Amino acid sequence: MAPESDTNEQVVVQVEGRSVTISLPPPGARPDRPSVFFVGLPKAGSTLLYRIARPLAGGAGLTWFGPQPELHAAGLFPSDYPAEVNALYRPTGYAYGGYRSIPGALTIPSYAAGRTVVLVRDPRDMLTSLYYSVAISH
Repeated sequence: MAPESDTNEQVVVQVEGRSVTISLPPPGARPDRPSVFFVGLPKAGSTLLYRIARPLAGGAGLTWFGPQPELHAAGLFPSDYPAEVNALYRPTGYAYGGYRSIPGALTIPSYAAGRTVVLVRDPRDMLTSLYYSVAISH
């Protein structure tokens, strides 16, 4: 479970002998608003979800944040994401997104109950999308 009272604004994780710092941006214009989590599945339309949710979060006064770009750039696969990143979750002021699953040791905190959007899609459509992605566009 992510620490709910932690006040760190950044975490440092070790990746193959080097330090990678992930910083939490300041909360949005409405730091009193409850945080929201957005979780999708691969090939389920998650890119569209995040393209819609990110500006909506900003309009609601929340800061959009996801640690995935820094972790990916450091060479970590989602299954290897470290638990230290959980310390960056806050109960108010943020929209957490970009997840195409809950990877590795990341956990959705208890205060996200009722405040998590999970994108689902027919698995047959996901497999068709994956097929065309692999066969044609990737």
